[in-house]
Amino acid sequence: MPQGMIDLFQILVAEAPQSMCMLDKNLCMLTATKRWLETYKIDANNYKGKSLYELFPNVEDKWKKVHQECLKGKIINKSEEKLIQENGTINWVKFDMRPWYDAKGAIGGIIITSEDISKQKKAEELLIETNNVARIGGWCVDLNDNTVTWTSMIREILEVPTDYEPTVDLAISFFKEGYSRNRIFHLIEDALTNGTPCDEELQIVTAKGKEIWVEVKGKAEMLNGKCIRLIGTYQDITERKKSLNINKALLERLTLATKTSGIGIWDYYIQTGEIAWDGPMYRLYGLKPSPGLDLYEAWKKAIHKDDFEKRKQAIIKSLKGEKEYDIEFRIYKPNGELRYIKALASVLRDLDGNAIRMTGVNYDITDIHLSRNKIAESEGSFQSAFEYSPTGMALVDLKGRWIKVNEPLCKSVGYTEEELLNLNFQDLTHPEDKDLDLQYLQELIQKKRDFYQLEKRYFHKNGQIVWMMLSVSLVSDLDRRPLYFIAQIQDITERKRTESELHNTLEQLQGILDSTTQVSIIGTDTEGIIQVFNKGAENLLGYKAKDLIGKKTTELFHKKEEIEKLSKELSAEFNENISGLEVFVKRAKSGNFDSREWTYVRKNGVEFPMQLVITSIKNTQGEITGFLGVAVDISKIKEVEKEMQALISVTSEQNERLLNFAHIVSHNLRSHSGNISMLLQFLESETDETEKEELFRHLVTASQQLTETISHLNEVVALTTNIEEKSEKINLKKAVDDAINNVNASVREFKVQISNSIDPKYHIMAVPAYLQSIALNFITNAIKYRHPDRLAIVSIDAFKMDKWIVLSITDNGIGIDLEQHGHKLFGMYKTFHGNSDARGIGLFITKNQIEAMGGKVEVESTPGFGTKFNIYLHEKH
Repeated sequence: MPQGMIDLFQILVAEAPQSMCMLDKNLCMLTATKRWLETYKIDANNYKGKSLYELFPNVEDKWKKVHQECLKGKIINKSEEKLIQENGTINWVKFDMRPWYDAKGAIGGIIITSEDISKQKKAEELLIETNNVARIGGWCVDLNDNTVTWTSMIREILEVPTDYEPTVDLAISFFKEGYSRNRIFHLIEDALTNGTPCDEELQIVTAKGKEIWVEVKGKAEMLNGKCIRLIGTYQDITERKKSLNINKALLERLTLATKTSGIGIWDYYIQTGEIAWDGPMYRLYGLKPSPGLDLYEAWKKAIHKDDFEKRKQAIIKSLKGEKEYDIEFRIYKPNGELRYIKALASVLRDLDGNAIRMTGVNYDITDIHLSRNKIAESEGSFQSAFEYSPTGMALVDLKGRWIKVNEPLCKSVGYTEEELLNLNFQDLTHPEDKDLDLQYLQELIQKKRDFYQLEKRYFHKNGQIVWMMLSVSLVSDLDRRPLYFIAQIQDITERKRTESELHNTLEQLQGILDSTTQVSIIGTDTEGIIQVFNKGAENLLGYKAKDLIGKKTTELFHKKEEIEKLSKELSAEFNENISGLEVFVKRAKSGNFDSREWTYVRKNGVEFPMQLVITSIKNTQGEITGFLGVAVDISKIKEVEKEMQALISVTSEQNERLLNFAHIVSHNLRSHSGNISMLLQFLESETDETEKEELFRHLVTASQQLTETISHLNEVVALTTNIEEKSEKINLKKAVDDAINNVNASVREFKVQISNSIDPKYHIMAVPAYLQSIALNFITNAIKYRHPDRLAIVSIDAFKMDKWIVLSITDNGIGIDLEQHGHKLFGMYKTFHGNSDARGIGLFITKNQIEAMGGKVEVESTPGFGTKFNIYLHEKH
């Protein structure tokens, strides 16, 4: 590349608005933008020619290797990186590093573009530290898998170990019995049913027995009218509650002190509507106590009409707990004298939080009020600063008339002070800037903003347009009533001229933009016709710029159905028909940017995901001249997201299987151990040798079945993600017979009549341990919940239905009320009959085992008559 072109290229980089530097092949500095020099505090007069490693001596070896890779043509992009300068300053940056090429296509060096994100990183660290200082912890209940997640701060608040694993029941058990626990149950029920958020102060008993106060906040996440997740925070507010109690005691002492201080005390009994005043209150209002005096009407009559509603609303908000009662208002005494009153009050509540009484004080602040107004007027003049300010300043009344102007302002617009004072500021304002200026003034008056600043155009006396930076704030009296505006007006005409020149310079950077070979940059006019189509767009979309510029719109690269979908969404959002180009630029036209994912279509028809950001392009007059779309291929990001989701799914399934296995071990081994224990009891008490031999045979059989169960459980351990690999062909009748033999002791003890009518030809595919667990659970439940007033009968049969073998188990026991319990019949830890040994785990395990083998279970039941379970299992072909 000729030296002249290199020099021009360096100038373009140096003038760019981004944080950017340009290095040669030896990694020595050629040039850098002002922002880059300011960000890294580099001397602008003493950096060119210096090595990058001389400026940043702490560069790690891994980055030196990256630099060399970049010099070989590789493009590097990093989201976050910590950079330590020679003076020890730490900067967190995002950066893009790519080679630049000379006219012959050879690599001439590296261009590094960076963005300083140190403030964001510090903000993240500050947020974490703030939560720790405020003792705020987060919690989440996922109702899909009944898991509870706590942050470390909640564990610290509850004084539990760092590895403590909570459940819903355990989490609730920390709330103090009585009001707090009953209240949290109610809040959870309301959130699950109605999606109602909560914000309550409740008492908790920590794991170490300490009683503390916490503020519980939570909200429900709903899907199709059903709560799927609860999420919220705990904040330890024990110290705050202590402070409130101290303040309450101080208020009571204050009440005693006010009896001799001229401060009036009043009480409002909310339930009865009764109002009580002490002696100073009567004197404050110029009244005398009398039996027939209606205190509410006397108070209402005394208050200034403009202050009545304000005081009424203050009382309402105080009773609702929204705001403390602290207000100033005016009253007229019976003699017509106007006085200013300060009022404070607190609300007393019962244990349920209902307001039962308001107790407050009134005292006269007329002298204070008048003094404050005089001080405000004196301070508001700021005469010296106003007169000698180098910046134009003015006082403007609420109607826009100049009240006072200084000399710099007069010089900026070419008028004398006398001439300006006879004009309205709107007389000098460019018509296109009036509406926004007036809008901001109204927002100041309405207390929607404290100040505003904008660039606007004024007409000079000679007819020329001058650009001004206008900053305006509102001056109010002590009652927050608007008085006038203070305006600072700085001439920025020269700066705007410079900005126009900078705009022209940016247009010359098109060549640099074209070196961005993997980012699509497309510019259009206001009609959507393509005007700029960089090299990155050519590479990603397969079109040539010369075939599109001035001829086509960007809709060429988009899927029609995506455009139509967004058109409907925006039309609904803005309550107007939005179609065509407006779908892409609606937000950009309002001064914002539009960022969203799109599916792009290459020239060859291949579709791929892109992240597209659209902004408007404006000229120096603020007029929109076109739109700029910058898009990045996010295919790899989507692939990573898909892989992560798959990994999460696999992990979740493995965790569920592990939990299921733990319950199988507990449930099945308990059935076998119970049977063996009962047989041993019979054997110990039996004297008949024949019966003993029979019992010994049952004991041997039970022992063999226990061994077989352990073998099956070992097979369950080996299961991973494909249960079909461990399924076996099993004779259904034999499997049920084995289960019946396993409960012979219970059958014998409770004189149960049990029959197995399954066709011996029926074979199914199942995991042996699962099938044994299923059969045992349903048979033991039939025995356990037998009817006390009749002989227990359990009938077992099977039949074919489509692709299924349906195992049917029917009993004549006490039955289940499905209307009341049907929705939670198979839930974990759900019991329905009050048995002392019921754990509510059997049906939950059984249903999961059936579904894990690709089957399903159905139930029919009538309370008092019995229950029938149909288990659908896959037939072995």
